[in-house]
Amino acid sequence: MPTPLIRWLCACLACLAAWGSAAADEWAPVRKSPAAASESDSQARVIVKYRSEGTLMRQQAAAGDARARQPQHAATLSQRLGITLSDGRVLGQRSQVLRAQGLSSSALAARLANDSDVEYAIPDQRRHVLGVPNDPLYPDGQAATPAVGQWYLRAPASPALAAINAEAAWNVTAGSSAITVAVVDTGVRFDHPDLAGKLYAGHDFISDSTIANDGDGRDNDASDPGDWLTQGEKDSDPSDFKDCTVESSSWHGTQVSGLIGAATNNGIGIASVGNQVMILPVRVLGKCGGFDSDIIAGM
Repeated sequence: MPTPLIRWLCACLACLAAWGSAAADEWAPVRKSPAAASESDSQARVIVKYRSEGTLMRQQAAAGDARARQPQHAATLSQRLGITLSDGRVLGQRSQVLRAQGLSSSALAARLANDSDVEYAIPDQRRHVLGVPNDPLYPDGQAATPAVGQWYLRAPASPALAAINAEAAWNVTAGSSAITVAVVDTGVRFDHPDLAGKLYAGHDFISDSTIANDGDGRDNDASDPGDWLTQGEKDSDPSDFKDCTVESSSWHGTQVSGLIGAATNNGIGIASVGNQVMILPVRVLGKCGGFDSDIIAGM
């Protein structure tokens, strides 16, 4: 049976992620989502899942070794559709990313979906760390939204009715290091003093080294090197950053990790909901966010 702390975590973590800016004195500002932008008309990325009973999957199943059985069908589908496709990341035994130039992701997905071997095809969309809600009392400076202090951990009371009363849960349990919470986000700052002894090594699932900003693709280093974007970078690499917003680093994964499991009652920084829980950082977001295919792999 779940412990009281686990029940509190499940009920409240979504709320905490949205209200992370309340601890602005200890953490960097929450990053804003870029403005809505039109889909690129030259860089198509699509997630494809193949039918188990289709020709491509039967041929794949007949291959002799595990590597050959991975779905990499760009060459065959290129011939069928008359489009030059390239193989992207494998996401499962029947799914992969396909890429193309000169058309949009939605247009490519529509054409692939009509193939008899394809179960479904959807655009591999880019995601971002946080969207700003349009609720009228959300912005800074509202009387019902305290600007500083960890009001959200205390008992609900006017004007902080959204507080979760974590102190009552801590009277039952302060959590356990046997509980691990995976944070699928921008990675983490392993040098943060309030996360000392609270982090597992984790993994970096970002495929594109430019978006990863750490000099390579996927590896076992979930460190967050920052996700800033300069105007110069945007101008010099429009294929990756055409629709992105120039901004400083969010350190969003570190913020969320701190809210969930920062060392507590240690005289440093903030208190966390989980107190004793351990954090497993899973890095899927970098410069200008991250793609669905990397997020799925991280999950």
